[in-house]
Formats: sequence, C-alpha cells, structure tokens
Amino acid sequence: MRCLDCAKSVPFWGEACPYCGTDKARAQALRMISIMSPLFGAAVGTYLSGLEGFFLGGTIGGAVCVAIEGSVTELFRRKST
Repeated sequence: MRCLDCAKSVPFWGEACPYCGTDKARAQALRMISIMSPLFGAAVGTYLSGLEGFFLGGTIGGAVCVAIEGSVTELFRRKST
C-alpha cells in the first residue's frame, strides 16, 4: 500500500505513515473497498441470478477493483512529477 501523501510504500497496519506521519485511514479504506468489490459483486450476483450472476458480478467487481487501483496509481504518477 502507498501513502496518499508522500507516495512511499508503507505497511497496511498502523495509524500513520512512518515516513511523513499522515493518517492512513483513507488509504486503508480505499484498499479495503478495492479488495472487497469482487467478493461483494459475486455475492450480489449470486443472490440475484445464481451461477451466471456470480461470474458476472465478480467480473464487474473485479473491474471496479482495477479502476480503483489504477486511479490511485495515476495519482502517484502525477504527484511525483
């Protein structure tokens, strides 16, 4: 996980970045939403339409995960320049 302020790689656990001291709550929340979106999508899809919904919901959730991670990565690229 990267710190949203200094863009250095930091461990997930803990309350503040060890390098700049920024609160990591936003970065942790983004990471958890990113990780949980394929699982949530698969669960909702299964509930709504069975096995096909499982795969479709998981795929859509995976796309959300990739979009979140890509947005955060782009944020770091822009911050470093």
